[in-house]
Amino acid sequence: MKILALLSIIFSLVSLSGFSQEEKMKWNEGKLLSWEDFRGTPNESQDFVASTNSGISLGFSSKTSNGVSTYFIAIDSYFYPDRSWFRPGIVDDYILKHEQTHFDISEIHARLLRKKLAVLDQLDPAYKLKVEQIYNHNEKERAAFQSDFDRETSHSKNPEEERVWEQKVTNLLKELDAWK
Repeated sequence: MKILALLSIIFSLVSLSGFSQEEKMKWNEGKLLSWEDFRGTPNESQDFVASTNSGISLGFSSKTSNGVSTYFIAIDSYFYPDRSWFRPGIVDDYILKHEQTHFDISEIHARLLRKKLAVLDQLDPAYKLKVEQIYNHNEKERAAFQSDFDRETSHSKNPEEERVWEQKVTNLLKELDAWK
């Protein structure tokens, strides 16, 4: 099999900002975040007590054999320790759960992206363009979902809404289990 092209394009919220070479932690249902994972410096201009920087990467490669291209896509959600931070002495396990939920939301959208891309026809001449368009739309949806979570929970200050969102996120992860 002759390899015509091998590209590794990483699309993620953070790669656009130049952090793609930084340490990152892949989402893993068996590993919850701990405060030790947050190594960034608190942003003094923000009044909240912690911040999770997470995103989705999309790796794309192709092989051509007998004139037919086959595409390979890898999608993962990541947490970026050096861009995530907390204010020591102010945070607790409740806040850590809120931050974990942000990371889980990125995983939900990684699964949604896998599901959306699975139905595309690789023989379509516009396949690569469609992958990029779907990725970009998915990122907008992820950012809106993250914002809705913070707005509706008042950045974790509303425990009742926090529980509602935790359940919503847990349910979505279960619903999308086939796409992990």
